[in-house]
Amino acid sequence: MLRYVILLAGLLLAAPAFGQAKDPAADYPKRPIRIIVCVPAGGGVDTVTRIVADKLGQKLGQPVVVENRTGQSGNIGAEYVFGQEPDGYTLLASQPAPLTVNVLLYKKVNFDPTAFIPIAIMTAIPNTLTVRPDFPAKTFQEFIAYAKAHPNTLNYASQGTGTTSHLTAELFST
Repeated sequence: MLRYVILLAGLLLAAPAFGQAKDPAADYPKRPIRIIVCVPAGGGVDTVTRIVADKLGQKLGQPVVVENRTGQSGNIGAEYVFGQEPDGYTLLASQPAPLTVNVLLYKKVNFDPTAFIPIAIMTAIPNTLTVRPDFPAKTFQEFIAYAKAHPNTLNYASQGTGTTSHLTAELFST
């Protein structure tokens, strides 16, 4: 019985301390937030990030600053964010490559892609295959047949190494 009295007394004495404990996220943000975009300014990821940052700043009552740190298929920006304090004040806006395939495409990346915690998917954009109007193939099946009959003669455009358009096009070269 004495054991329960001591336990109850301890809980009662500790109750004020529990009541004072604050959720650290309750007063977030206390200062400006930076979103690092790891692709060049003007593209889809950058444009959407700027729209989201503007609305987010209005909603949170703090400035949200967008900064581009480009290069190495997004690795430079991802590495920078990885090196920052994980306090929610430096975020990464990225195409999939730095967090998915770059570890397979580069001999070394200076960050751990699995250490990032996704908080939002801002866009989903499908890949499309288009050809000029006078191209001999008019259907996807005809395109595949043409590509097989004319190896190493087709070219394509992509946003860079490791992007989904690059990797999709590479599938056609095998």
